[in-house]
This record gives sequence, C-alpha cells and structure tokens, in this order.
Amino acid sequence: PPLVGFGISTPAQVRASVAAGAAGVISGSAVVSLVERAGGAESEIRRSLGEFGRAMKEATRRTPE
Repeated sequence: PPLVGFGISTPAQVRASVAAGAAGVISGSAVVSLVERAGGAESEIRRSLGEFGRAMKEATRRTPE
C-alpha cells in the first residue's frame, strides 16, 4: 500500500510497514496521545514530539541488505 496509518505508533511498526512495501506511514493518534500526556506543558510537548519524530523518521530508513 502507498500509505499505512491505522494503529502505527512505534518505530518497529514503521519498519515493518516499510519492509512490507508501504511508501509511508501516518501516526496521528500517537501524536495526539503524546500531547495529551504532556498535560499542556509546552516544553514537554516539544521534547516528546521531537523525540517521537526522530525515532519514527529513523525507522523509515532502509538498511542495506
């Protein structure tokens, strides 16, 4: 599939989706959950989203076989 989205919330799920042929993934519900857990603290929201984004991006990198 060109995109996978439902339930994607971890780097392992991203890697598995990309390995199965997905061109991209969407993890909107995981982002909403991170913001909610931060409890409105802007610095915590920024930190959490930054870490999450970096981990998810790294998971999309294909490794040489």
